[in-house]
Amino acid sequence: MKEGVGMSSEDSLLSQRIWVAFIILEAIWLTFGLMVTYIGDILVLDSTLSSVLRFIVRGVLLLLIVPFILRIPNGRRSFTQYLEDIKLTKCRPLARNLIITVLSTLLLLSGLALTGVLYGNFTLDFTFLLPENSPILFVAVNAGLWEEIMWRGIILTLFLKRYRIRTSIALNTVLFALAHLSNLLVGQNLIVMLGQLIFVLIATPFIAYVFIKTESLLPGILIHFSIDAFGPIFMNSMIQPGPSLIIGGIYMLAGWFIGNILAFGFLKVYMKGNNSLDEPNTHS
Repeated sequence: MKEGVGMSSEDSLLSQRIWVAFIILEAIWLTFGLMVTYIGDILVLDSTLSSVLRFIVRGVLLLLIVPFILRIPNGRRSFTQYLEDIKLTKCRPLARNLIITVLSTLLLLSGLALTGVLYGNFTLDFTFLLPENSPILFVAVNAGLWEEIMWRGIILTLFLKRYRIRTSIALNTVLFALAHLSNLLVGQNLIVMLGQLIFVLIATPFIAYVFIKTESLLPGILIHFSIDAFGPIFMNSMIQPGPSLIIGGIYMLAGWFIGNILAFGFLKVYMKGNNSLDEPNTHS
């Protein structure tokens, strides 16, 4: 396996043992997340303060502990090199990345709108944009930024060091979905959690594909945020609590699948000639 520039085998110990690195990173992420939840309960923090605390804790983990203690994905690196390794600072060509972000998001949401109309009880729900519901946007920022840094910037980059692109995307997808099982520990409804797991299984291949094709975290972060922030406009009418929850959830997931197929098709055409998924990695 290739080591990063200027790294010794000692420096890159975890970056060479990708499964050990993954387990340690996920364990710390889960522990920190549960810690924030319990601190919020003990101090009776409102949703906004809890989101701010979660944002700070995740930042400490991914911007300090990961590069300087765990030294992944590429061993001992400067902070600037670390940001380059996880593709966080690569934003150019900016116009291209913004076009991908906007059109992909519109296509993803169009699938939800389509099945929402077919469901027969479709209404655009803008209530979450009211000031009293602003914590939803904080949650979207937390997920869009930190989950993309962790799961695409760090974990997917680790997998790409050893596996072919398709295998890396598959592993990233399954593990990211399974990570959402931890929501059961904080009281999430089982049926809702299963729906979320399927939602993530559908969504992750496209987000990972965007990361690989653009070689940038920016589009994935913005798409992830946009779906979490604006998806409820289209989904809420389909996933109301009650007897119709499962049927509405099926319609919602079907729309999400359609939207992802459309977004995949757009990106393959728009980025034609760049990094085929059939192309083997240069890493051994």
